[in-house]
Amino acid sequence: MTESPPVDVTCKCGNVVQIEKERTWCTKCGHVVYVDPKQQRRHKLNIWYLSVMFIGTVFFLVYVYLELIIRYTFIGD
Repeated sequence: MTESPPVDVTCKCGNVVQIEKERTWCTKCGHVVYVDPKQQRRHKLNIWYLSVMFIGTVFFLVYVYLELIIRYTFIGD
């Protein structure tokens, strides 16, 4: 990947950050700062996707535990 010339981008906190790559961290607030707004939206959607998949997996495992293991353990009661 070729590096582009440095670009000054303003963070949401108001700090001006000089970016040489696709993204970097703001030195004042610690948030990720992107050159391209499309990359920022993509990052946000990826975070939501991973969160939903993780929560869905946890709920599925809890469901399997409750329905298959607990249900058949106390069948004689």
